[in-house]
Amino acid sequence: MRTYVINLDRASKRLAHMRRQFDRLGISFDRIAAVDGTSLTERDLLAFRTLAQNDDRPYHWTAPEIGMFLSHKLAWSMIASGEDQYAAIFEDDVHVSDEIAALLKDPAWIHNSADIVRFETTLQGMRLARNPDFQAGQMKVFRVYSGAWGAAGYVIKREIASWLASSPPRTFGPVDWFLFHPESTVAPALRVFQLDPAPCVQDQYHPDVHSRQNLGSNTVIPIGPVQTLKSGSRRLLSPMVRKATGRRGIPYA
Repeated sequence: MRTYVINLDRASKRLAHMRRQFDRLGISFDRIAAVDGTSLTERDLLAFRTLAQNDDRPYHWTAPEIGMFLSHKLAWSMIASGEDQYAAIFEDDVHVSDEIAALLKDPAWIHNSADIVRFETTLQGMRLARNPDFQAGQMKVFRVYSGAWGAAGYVIKREIASWLASSPPRTFGPVDWFLFHPESTVAPALRVFQLDPAPCVQDQYHPDVHSRQNLGSNTVIPIGPVQTLKSGSRRLLSPMVRKATGRRGIPYA
């Protein structure tokens, strides 16, 4: 499976972080030079905000959010012009477990009904199908029936990448909102699945604080009902909260 890593030219520490992980797992990847939103001119930022403005859903885009969205859009365009039925996209601040190697080397585990399969967890609660739809090695894959935060690691179908890349600007929202939020103009049409446990987590959400590399974040992701401990680590939703909301947290593998 073709694998892409979105990386800013100035983020050499992050690129080295990704190379160490994927080299250890024997995974090759194509680097996508990310769009640096902070380097865009005020005219460019205003032009994007004007095109993307939706009067039914007012939103003020930050420069990093614009850069991140355009970077994912570039990745979708590259996948759309490729030959692989599915391809993987990662942002450059993730940790990946050893289990992800087999998934990236052979996409046969992906059911053809899947438009997007999320590798990532931010440990927030998600509403999933009661039973798994298919397996990915030792991991189960569930249909997602709620919103989800984060777009730092996922597999996407080529036809869907093409559709998203050509979506009109007024349908845009921050990239994870665009892909996964129920109020997005495109997300309700997507068949999204989640790996459980998740083989990918962003550095800032790694459950083991000692494993974090202090890579920082280019955008701020609002986390759902995850409880933060005094130590700075996060724990999954309590059984009471899971039962009340129908949601459960996805652990990092």
